[in-house]
Amino acid sequence: MNILNDLFNKGRLVGVPTGFRVLDSLTGGLREGTLTILAATTGIGKTLFALNILIYLAKLKHNVCYFDLENGEPETWHRLLMMWFGLDRSFFMNEENALKVPAMEEDISEHMTLWFEDDLEKWEKPELKGIDLIIRLMESNVTSNNIKVYLIDPLQMMESSLSSSEAFNEQGEIVKKFKRFAQKHNVAVIICHHLRKSMTGAGQKVSDLDDVEEKDYFIPTLESLKGSSKITDTATDVWGMTRTYASENAGKTLLRILKSRSGKLGDVKLQMDMETLLFNERGNDEAYKVFDGRA
Repeated sequence: MNILNDLFNKGRLVGVPTGFRVLDSLTGGLREGTLTILAATTGIGKTLFALNILIYLAKLKHNVCYFDLENGEPETWHRLLMMWFGLDRSFFMNEENALKVPAMEEDISEHMTLWFEDDLEKWEKPELKGIDLIIRLMESNVTSNNIKVYLIDPLQMMESSLSSSEAFNEQGEIVKKFKRFAQKHNVAVIICHHLRKSMTGAGQKVSDLDDVEEKDYFIPTLESLKGSSKITDTATDVWGMTRTYASENAGKTLLRILKSRSGKLGDVKLQMDMETLLFNERGNDEAYKVFDGRA
């Protein structure tokens, strides 16, 4: 009977929306039992894009969970407040606005559970740390909080101090554990994957990210994730990402669906607002606004 329930489970065929129309049309949304790898070099905006998705879902009253293993609590709350409420940096220049923040944080926390690296240290034991600790914490709240989507950022922070070849194997095992969790609990898991600096010029050259500078932009391919085959083989979906840097066109972003078990491959053109950190889809003639942060 459990097998029949899985076969006829609509959540495995049509997932929760990401808030990005083209992305959802390609992938079918974030489906239950799936693990998505979001890969790009450092500084592209992977975390910000993934947080856009989590915020969109939380505003729809879906419960989500974010494991921030790198940025730290102050920086993450700063980003969340900006994106959730559509604030720009001027909000934080006015000290009187500090009185508004506790109520704003409470609003965010109603449907978003946050774990930071410092939090994990309080729970660590000799026999329980790293990936095993995170899985245990995920299992403790998946049912009680009815979590639908987990974001883990980044994959590299769960590695041991190993050589490159050993680290690649370890990454593959980490991804397998998260995929098993997603399948067991019928949730969606997104993992941000920082490509190493040596990958900066790898991948496929992108010609339609027009910029004021003569600069080549590359987006990852499955083939360019050298040594990461165990990651790409295990993951249900793999997304690659790149964006422009020049001030005149800064924030112009391309998200490429490199692998989709139940969806289609294709490109999603995005524009990141450098002030509010919100992403919008853009077409040739119009931009499709994801959500109004001030609503």
